Amino acid sequence: MVKYMPLIDDSPDVPFVFDLPNEIQRQIFEEAAGMDGQCALRLCLVARYVYAWVHPIVYKRVVISSPHSAISFFKTLRSRPRCYFEPLIKSLTIASTVTLPQAKAILNECSRRILVLTIFRNARSKEKILDYVKTPFLKRLTMVCHRDWPPEERWFGFPNAQYDIPVGLIGNLTHLAIVVDYDMGSWFSLNAAFYLDAYPDHPVNLGAYAAFQNLTHAATSSKALQHNVRIRKVAKNLRYFAILEHRDATEEDHAALVGKVRGMEATYEYPSVPHSTVILKDLGDPDVWKVTDSFRPSELWRKIEKLVAQGYISDREERW
Repeated sequence: MVKYMPLIDDSPDVPFVFDLPNEIQRQIFEEAAGMDGQCALRLCLVARYVYAWVHPIVYKRVVISSPHSAISFFKTLRSRPRCYFEPLIKSLTIASTVTLPQAKAILNECSRRILVLTIFRNARSKEKILDYVKTPFLKRLTMVCHRDWPPEERWFGFPNAQYDIPVGLIGNLTHLAIVVDYDMGSWFSLNAAFYLDAYPDHPVNLGAYAAFQNLTHAATSSKALQHNVRIRKVAKNLRYFAILEHRDATEEDHAALVGKVRGMEATYEYPSVPHSTVILKDLGDPDVWKVTDSFRPSELWRKIEKLVAQGYISDREERW
């Protein structure tokens, strides 16, 4: 049993430290817990009243970083009635090592009210985890998919893990990021929406097109730009479009990409809100995205909004 010692001792040889009202203490502890998950866990051990303040924040952003943590978290979920944890969990991150049965079990237990979801997967994975997300509230989705075949090997399949997003789920999203380190794959839903003009009466095309209309923020790795740039034409309410460069991009690569973005704006090939496209360095590489960094997606969107508002075309201080 842990004994908690008082911060202030009335004995004359102990100097006075501080004594803050509970309202101020609570604000400080909640702010600290919200900024750092490990800090939140440590604060739970300070005192019972601090535990009561911080405990809900511990489950606000849940990271399933391994099969072992999936087992532990599932046991935690089952230790209380479903109505206890569901309202607390707003953000969920699932690592690529977590198996489909584990992810399915967790999503069935706690996915009904999540707002933010980040999925890590191998490129050739056939495990359609998003089929088990049961929520009308999901607004932000980030797909981070690693190439899972060696560079010297030529693979002629279609690594579509990053595009295994049910149309019904897309329809709820306002923010979508696709992070990959390869240029292959085919996004059926986006292609169907893009070719609506050719098949205006086909229900598949109509449904796919409608699904993208809530999207206001989109980001894609530069290696997948040729596929995903179509979002600019399809998503009529899009206000921010980010292109995420890879760490191995050279100055020549960057200059060419800036020229391409300026060209798209000038020719209206993919129309969108003027000067709403921005280029960010390094973030197109999946290795930059750490499973344990549950704040990264939110930080990405804030950075994009700030750069666009200030008139930048990239985060290298280049303006339109």
